[in-house]
Formats: sequence, structure tokens, C-alpha cells
Amino acid sequence: MKIIVPHEYAPSHEANIYTLVISYGLMLIAAVIAWVTGRKSRATEPLFFLKLLGYVFLSVFTFRIDHFALPLGLLIAYMMMRRTQHNRPVKQTAILFGGMLFLFSFYPLAERLDELVDPPHKISTYLNRNLDPTKQGFNMTVLDYDNKVRALLVEKEPESVELYKELAASSSIESGFGIVPMLSEPNITIELRQSHKQARFSELQLQFDREGRYFTLYNGGNIYNFESTEQFRKLFKQKVKPLVEPQASVTTDRSSLKGDSGLFFRGIAGAPGANNISIDQLRSWKDAGLRMVLAHFFFPQLNIPYVIVDNLTGGYLATEHLVSLGHRRIGIIVTGNSLIDINQEFSLRLQGYKLALTQHGIAFDESLVSVMAGNEELEEMGYEGTKQLLALPDKPTAIFATSDYKAFGAIRAGKEQGIAIPGQLSIVGYDNVVQSRYTSPALTTVNQNTERMGKRAVELLLRPWSEKDMQEHWVKEEIVPKLLVRNSTTVVGITV
Repeated sequence: MKIIVPHEYAPSHEANIYTLVISYGLMLIAAVIAWVTGRKSRATEPLFFLKLLGYVFLSVFTFRIDHFALPLGLLIAYMMMRRTQHNRPVKQTAILFGGMLFLFSFYPLAERLDELVDPPHKISTYLNRNLDPTKQGFNMTVLDYDNKVRALLVEKEPESVELYKELAASSSIESGFGIVPMLSEPNITIELRQSHKQARFSELQLQFDREGRYFTLYNGGNIYNFESTEQFRKLFKQKVKPLVEPQASVTTDRSSLKGDSGLFFRGIAGAPGANNISIDQLRSWKDAGLRMVLAHFFFPQLNIPYVIVDNLTGGYLATEHLVSLGHRRIGIIVTGNSLIDINQEFSLRLQGYKLALTQHGIAFDESLVSVMAGNEELEEMGYEGTKQLLALPDKPTAIFATSDYKAFGAIRAGKEQGIAIPGQLSIVGYDNVVQSRYTSPALTTVNQNTERMGKRAVELLLRPWSEKDMQEHWVKEEIVPKLLVRNSTTVVGITV
């Protein structure tokens, strides 16, 4: 499972209270120290301690423009001190302490306190320990390997309640950066909605390996790994896995097939079995009278209806967005074995990339294309591809990663080299997976609208067909993607 929290880490209410207490306490202590150290030399002055306290408070005051904090209060306090006639040295000391506290304000105290109160690697941080699932709002939505919704487990079901309780007993795994090996393959997703005292944990997304033993947790750009209990695994296999992997067999024996049989193949890269469906299998099933709708892949010569995303337009939108921000050196990371051996989806995205460059008079540079081999989309592909692009003498100022997972790796590679994102390197993903909203910075990406694609595929599968319909007008449906602009891209040369 993956747990997603906002990329702008919002400390808990308790941490914020502790921060306020510490901050005001430090200011009070600073005023006391200034008052004590100057007691021998100071002249009598009405309400002198309160004035010192005011100087400290004023010195800490900041004026913010975007991400920049200006010490406006410090400047005002200094000017006021220069106009006074008495006790200037003591007041200078108070202003000095205030200036030190101003610098201390840049330390993320609330976040550090939050980690002490609720350690981010503890699963109990993200689950409502006081929640009674039988009485309060709580449900689990099960999604399959292609992020398609399969079922809703509601709070009143005893097995769902037990799943929640066993989940809370999961233990953390110290495995360094990245996901445990079992989760590098397509995984089962459960979206958990719960009543929680912290709003950022009211909606969580968790991704399991196929056996429900391991899951990952994404929090503030970090990844935490967990191992579930044995009882949870039993419940997972009984309640969750059958929803995603129904035990159904497919045969091509004509005597056992009906003309209205329905099959819906998911062709998303990495989906179990999708890459193993050969054109000969499809042809034999079609000849046997099976009705099929293909999604995310197609064989036009078979006259089998299919629904796909317009990947060329998606690649164009991502690249055109970067060009509109002034970028001219735009790298791209695609999945394949070589520049001439790229799978169907990424080949079209690359064509869209080239089209956008051509329309803006930018020459295609083959050195800016990084081809990463792999059977599925992994963060490491983006990480290695970005390192390759950043090693060029003339580095790119932007990268189109062609998938969100590769974009996550691109962000990590850039940060490790001390490159500000998006200030020095803009990054665009593709797919709009849930965690793309919660990276730091939030990822600009292309939304494939897979929900619409799934609905349309099922509509085609269920509508009345005839052999004549199939002969005269077989169906091709393309879903137009949309660009979602977030925080990982900016105008070239602008440091944020």
C-alpha cells in the first residue's frame, strides 16, 4: 500500500502548539537575558522590560514575498532604537537576540517536533488510533493493477474492520531508499478513507504486493516500507485478492464458447498478462466468437474494438508546455531497448515531443533522448535517465519523463546533484498517478483519463453487436489526455 500526504508537509495541531510555546518562550528568555546583562549600566526607564520584550518580538517579525522572508521587523526595531536616548546598549542586545531568533525561524521546528510526536515511519501515525470502525466513517476502495476500481469494502463488514485493525499492527522495515523488491512489480491498491484528527491523513492510498505481505508509504517525498501481520495476509487473500485476480480460465474450444462472451484486456504496460497476449491468441479468440475490447493496445488488422489514449497529443501537450515556459533544451526519457525499438505508447509520446519542437522551430537533438530498458515503469529508470542527461556538456533545463514513476526518479536525481526543481530543472511526468500530487514539488503531469477509458471500454463491450456491425464499422476510440500544471515546472531561468 502507498500512503500519500500533501507535498507541503502540514504539521499536526500538537506540533504547532509546541512550536508556538517554544518560540514565545525563547523570545521571553531573550528579553530576560538582555535585561539581566544590562542591569548594572542601564538608566531608569518606565516599563523598560516590556520595551525590551517588544524589541525582541519586533525583531523576529518578517515580511514575506513569495518564498523570500525579509527582516522588516529587525530594520524597524533598529531604527526605533537609534531614536532613543536611554539604554541603547541594552536595547541593541535585545535586537541582536531577536535577529538570532529570526534566523532560527528558518529551521523547520514544527516538522521536527511532529516527527517526535508521530514518527513518520510508524504506521500508527497515519491511522486513527481512536477510530471505532463500526461507528465512524471508514471505507476501503480496492483498485486492480491498472488502477481500476474493483470493489468497496465498507466499515460495517466484519472482515473490513479486521483488515483495518490488522493494518494498524504492521511493522516498519528498514530498507533504505526506494520500495522493497516485492513492490517493483504491479501492485494492488487500497484507498483508505477515515475519520482522522489530521485532515491530511483522512485519505490514504496503500499499495500491496500480490500476497499482501509488504506495502509502501509515501510521505513528504520519502518512502517508508512496512510488513503486514500474518492474519492480515490471510484476510487479504480471502477478501482483497479475489477482487483483482478472479480465478477464471479462458479456452478456445468452440464447443464451450458463446457468441456473447465478453473479455476486456488491459494493455497498460506492466499489467499482469497484458504483454503476453499475442496476436495469434486474439485471432483465435475472435474466430471462436468471443467478444473483446482492447484497452491501451490494439491490432487494427483484427477488427477488434479498442480504446486507447491519444499518446501523441499527450507528448505534444507536455513538451509544448515546457516550450511555452521558454525552455529550448528539453530532455526526454522513454522506455525501450533503443531509439528505434520503443514500445507503442512511448513511441507516440516521442512523436508528440518531436512535433512540439518542430512547430516552435527547435531542432530535434538525439542526445537529449534517454532510452531506458524495462518491462514496467520504475523510479530507477527516471533516476538513471536524468543522470545521463545531466552529464551532457550542454545540460537540459527541462525533462519530459514520459511517466510519473520516471519523473519521481528524475526529481530525486536532480536533488541529489543540488539542482533546484523547478528553478534550475523543470520536470513533467505522464499518467497522473495519485502520488504525483504529493511529491515535493507537486508533479506537473499529463492526465490520461484512464477512468473515462475504462468506462468507455465497458460501454463498448456491453452494447449490442452483430457480425455485420463488426464487418462494416469496427470501433476505434481515442481518449484525449489533459495537461495538469503543478509545481515542478516554471519559466526558464526563474529560481523559486
